[in-house]
Amino acid sequence: MNRIDAAMADWQGREKRYQQRYGPKLVNDRAFAKVKLKAWKRTLRETRGMKLTNEEKDDRNILKSQVRDLEKQLTPNPVLRFIKRVAERTQEVAVAAWGLAVRTVENRRSKNAFGEDVLNTAQVDYAQSRNATGAQTPNNAATQTQEQAPMQLPAPAPVQHQRSTPIPGPDNPQVSFTNNHQNRLALKKTHRQRTVQAVGASNKQSL
Repeated sequence: MNRIDAAMADWQGREKRYQQRYGPKLVNDRAFAKVKLKAWKRTLRETRGMKLTNEEKDDRNILKSQVRDLEKQLTPNPVLRFIKRVAERTQEVAVAAWGLAVRTVENRRSKNAFGEDVLNTAQVDYAQSRNATGAQTPNNAATQTQEQAPMQLPAPAPVQHQRSTPIPGPDNPQVSFTNNHQNRLALKKTHRQRTVQAVGASNKQSL
């Protein structure tokens, strides 16, 4: 359906109701003409920037010319008419800027509220999970710490290797003395054996 036709049909229905309520002379009333002009301008403002069909564009252009004619009837002075147009356009820009600011603030509030809800939910879930596992009680925390800590064995004592046969030297004077005595006895025994052998050999020669 043509959107311009729908908006104008809505206005025509209102106009008929006004005439039935206040009489047919209402059409010539200046206040009624101002209300009519405001309704037509509202239609032009709502359809501004929309992707219209060719028929809707033609209807909008005709409506725009009717608005200008009605403005001339209400405000014959062109300077005053121009001032009114500038004031209306400034008001439209201010209203649009205010609406944009309000929407921006609402979006930020909704984002902040959503972020706080998510954080609170995450904290509650984390606390519930910790309570379910019993991790917040001090006894359980100490038990888990003891279970997780590895057992530490005492360090082995250094092994001292002992020699099977003590080596003589300045550190072992007794061993040195014993070895010298044994060597002397062995030398004496060897000397005796050689002496006996020499005496026996001489006796054999004399015989």
